[in-house]
Parts: sequence; C-alpha cells; structure tokens
Amino acid sequence: MKLLVLMKDLMKDEVFGLTVAQIHVIEFQKRGLPHAHILIILKPEFQPTTLAQIDMAILAELPDPKMDPKWMFETVSKCMMHGPCGLAFPNAPCM
Repeated sequence: MKLLVLMKDLMKDEVFGLTVAQIHVIEFQKRGLPHAHILIILKPEFQPTTLAQIDMAILAELPDPKMDPKWMFETVSKCMMHGPCGLAFPNAPCM
C-alpha cells in the first residue's frame, strides 16, 4: 500500500515534476526486508542540476532509536544493513 501511495505521489501528484517514464521492481532478499527500486525520468526542465538539488531529494538515515519505536531501529539495523562480510567473517549470512 505504501508503494502505491509513493508511486501516486511521484507520477500523479508530480512531487518532483513532470515525469517522462518510470519503472519499479520489488526485491525480496533472503536476509533483508522486501524493498522497491524505483527509477523515474523527469522532463529536462525538472531534472536536478546541482548537488544541492539532489541532496534535497535523496536521503538515507537510520531511524532514531529515541524518537522512533525501538523495534524500528533494531529491524532496520538487523535486516537492511549489510556487513561485515568477506574472508575475515566467513560465517556472515552473505558468505
């Protein structure tokens, strides 16, 4: 349901501007939670041209354990973050 609302915001409500094309796929992983990869192509006059404009649209941060429910921080930390892995950690789930 959240994906449908997000796609409506992007395509119909045009929160980033007029879109030319869009595609999305939902990814299910063994260890992580399902998540969506979304690509939208904006009309040239709406495309960001500076780093500041891009930084205003893209943000990745962990939930605040003091502000958000504790389970939210723990779930994101456990299921959505990768590593450590490699030769030093042969028992990591990805190995």
